Amino acid sequence: MTVRKIAERANVSPATVSLVLNNKDSVSQETKNRVMRIAQEIGYQAKNKGSKIGKKKSIRFVKYKEEGMLAERNGDFITRVIDGVENEARKRSMDLKITNITSSNIMEMISKINAENADDGIVFLGTEFQADNAETLKLFKAPLVVIDNEMKFVNIDSVVMDNSTIVYTAVKKLYDLGHRKIGHIKSLKKTESLKERHLAFKLVMNKLSLDIEEKYTYCAMPEIQYAQEPIHNQLKSPEKELPTAFFADNDTMALAAIRALKDIGVRVPDDVSIIGVDDLLISSYSEPKLTTIRIHTKTMGKKAVERLVDLINSDNTGVIKTFVGSELVERESTLEYRG
Repeated sequence: MTVRKIAERANVSPATVSLVLNNKDSVSQETKNRVMRIAQEIGYQAKNKGSKIGKKKSIRFVKYKEEGMLAERNGDFITRVIDGVENEARKRSMDLKITNITSSNIMEMISKINAENADDGIVFLGTEFQADNAETLKLFKAPLVVIDNEMKFVNIDSVVMDNSTIVYTAVKKLYDLGHRKIGHIKSLKKTESLKERHLAFKLVMNKLSLDIEEKYTYCAMPEIQYAQEPIHNQLKSPEKELPTAFFADNDTMALAAIRALKDIGVRVPDDVSIIGVDDLLISSYSEPKLTTIRIHTKTMGKKAVERLVDLINSDNTGVIKTFVGSELVERESTLEYRG
């Protein structure tokens, strides 16, 4: 028996039934009693669960790590996503468990989680998950929402950042400051999100009628501890030249570039402007303070839980891909081109 059919018998909306089943206080006690009585009469059970209604819902946050990648994405990003998930789960009186999974044990862990049958839904942090393996995630029995990986061409719900808009906002800012020689500090790590960012950079540069020059492209791993030395070495290479401005794939690479440039006597922003992506906490304390694109990562966590609740409480199998916004944060690392 579906939520909709319970709503018909109780003469209320499906949304009201969902509120009752999630123990919300915004429904009158009389309506609660009527909905609960009808649900119990028909033996309603929560989707993909063996437990009866009225039990506190439980969701699991799965943090996925790809074996062989040198380091996980910055802790700030993950922490803010988890904060968004946790805050929304708490607001809805839902229990939250956090589990780490790697590429080497994912099949084993999915089997274990399915066997426990303890989760009403799963939020999967898919930053490092490769799209080629997307069908694997369909093995989860509980409803699933993936964060930071659109899962293109696969019918899995996701909440992601809009990389096209992120890159356009950043590069257009440099363009509006008069820069035409715009370089790319490019990640060697190929997560799905970074692949989208690289493609977006090409499209935006083409849209602005700007050339992508290999001599202005600097490549490194996207973590600050691995990026500074390679960027420094490339700066000394005769095959490379300095553009007037750089777009960096993320803040850690931008900060590594600032340090590397300082080592060879290049001043930011007087000689070269730099803009990053993420708005890490350290970016507002660096010297100079970093101009960046702030991604609403807590909102990503919040939206993932909202969608998961919809999946738990509804038989609607339609897939929704949610894009979360971003904004430019202007600080000190960008300057108008002086010619």
